[in-house]
Amino acid sequence: MVVESEYKAVTLIMILLLSLSNVTASTITITSLPSASNTGLTYQWTVNSWINYCPNCGAYNTLVINPKGVPEQEITCSKSLGGCDSDYCGSSGKEKGYTKRCLIRAKQIPIIRKIILTSHHRG
Repeated sequence: MVVESEYKAVTLIMILLLSLSNVTASTITITSLPSASNTGLTYQWTVNSWINYCPNCGAYNTLVINPKGVPEQEITCSKSLGGCDSDYCGSSGKEKGYTKRCLIRAKQIPIIRKIILTSHHRG
C-alpha cells in the first residue's frame, strides 16, 4: 500500500514535471509518457523538445500540448492555428495516425528521466 507521504511526494514531482511543458514559436517542450505504439520506449515520464513544425501538413507554430486531455500527454497540430489535427507521441515524436511521420527533435532535456511509484504488499 502506498503511504500518504509517498503519494504527496509523487504528486508534487508530477506537478513540477508538467510545469516544464513549454511552447515557443520555434520549439515545443513536453513532459509525457509514450503514447504511440511500437516506439520501443520504456513507459516512463520524459521531457522532450521538438521543432514546432508538423511534418504532415508542413505548418510551423501550430503544435499545442494535449488539448484532448490524453493521460500520457501528447502533441496536436491545432486546426485553429492553421494545422491539420495530427496527434504525436510527446516522448517519441511518432505520429499516431496512419502516416507514421515523426516530429523533429530539438533537444533532450535530462532532468528527471523517470518516476517509479511502487507499493509494498506484505503477505
